[in-house]
Amino acid sequence: MVSLQLLSFVYGQPFTVANSVLSLKILFIALFFLFVNYIMGFLLNSINKGKQFTIVAGIAVIVNVVTNLIVIPKYGIVGSSFATVLTEIVNFGLLFYLIKKSGFSLPFARLLKPAFCAGLMFILLYFFQKLWLDKIFLENMIAYISISVIFGVFIYFASMIIIKGFDLRQIMQTVRRWFA
Repeated sequence: MVSLQLLSFVYGQPFTVANSVLSLKILFIALFFLFVNYIMGFLLNSINKGKQFTIVAGIAVIVNVVTNLIVIPKYGIVGSSFATVLTEIVNFGLLFYLIKKSGFSLPFARLLKPAFCAGLMFILLYFFQKLWLDKIFLENMIAYISISVIFGVFIYFASMIIIKGFDLRQIMQTVRRWFA
């Protein structure tokens, strides 16, 4: 959503070529798998399956290195981004298999509401940027990124509250504990 502006702001104009932006967009796909894999790794460690988790991590490293060796010469940074996504998908599959084999499961159905809200946020933020922000704040990267983040966070949390993606009462209790 803000990949072009973020790359330009952090690294300067030379890094805002199409391949860098495309690469960043591809890497955002890997984020979902990365977060879920992180949770599954903690679960495996908590049930004394650390050795198996380490083996899976080693396999993921091998998949990533081999895939990068194959795709980088031809596709460069974009190929490397796809290699990262592929690695996280392989990692996800292996971790999921180990968890199922251990008799545990993750509540993937509970991830549907946050995923829906994230998708809704993506769509609304895209149109918000194209119809309004691009015309007003394109030259001011800090304002552009700040407004995009604030709008995105608002949309995500508002939609989560509307579809009861989380319990507002629990959130208020947590906030009270932080400030107590």
